[in-house]
Order: sequence, then structure tokens, then C-alpha cells
Amino acid sequence: MAYLVYNENEVRTGGGPDFASLCPNKQYKRHLENWFFLRLTLRNGNMIDRHQASKEMAICDRKLEYWQRKPTFDQKQGDADMKELRNKWQDHPRT
Repeated sequence: MAYLVYNENEVRTGGGPDFASLCPNKQYKRHLENWFFLRLTLRNGNMIDRHQASKEMAICDRKLEYWQRKPTFDQKQGDADMKELRNKWQDHPRT
């Protein structure tokens, strides 16, 4: 099975970053870029990759919503990031 981003069989040990110290807009943009990649994979990938990407889209959507709900999230910056990435990924020859 192909793993695009997440390995479902990986044992999670906890730890990780202190989410309160992360910039919501930077994290939002990071996950938004992943969302565009997953969308491209859903359109153009093989059957196995499309199946994996569809499962990961749900995770990605939850993460985007999580960062948007943060009180320090700047919606204007989020909209600008969306426009920038939409233009970037629309320039891709297969989107």
C-alpha cells in the first residue's frame, strides 16, 4: 500500500510539538498545500493512491478546520494563502 503522508500502522507515542506555540496561519498553509496535493492525487493517481488520498482528505480537512478555529488565526492571511496556492496548483499541467 502506498503512503502519501500518514502511515496508518504507525504506533503513535505521543509527544510532538506544543500546538499552542505554533502559528495557526503557517500550519493552515502547510495543510492547505497538502490538500491541493491530495486533490491532484485523487484526480490523477492510480487506484491505490486515490484510495489512500481519499482517506487522508478527511484528516486534512479536520486539520484545516482546527487551525481556522484558533483565536489568532488571521482570515485575511488565510484567504491570501488560499489564492496563492490555488494559482500555484492550477498552473500544474494535470490539475
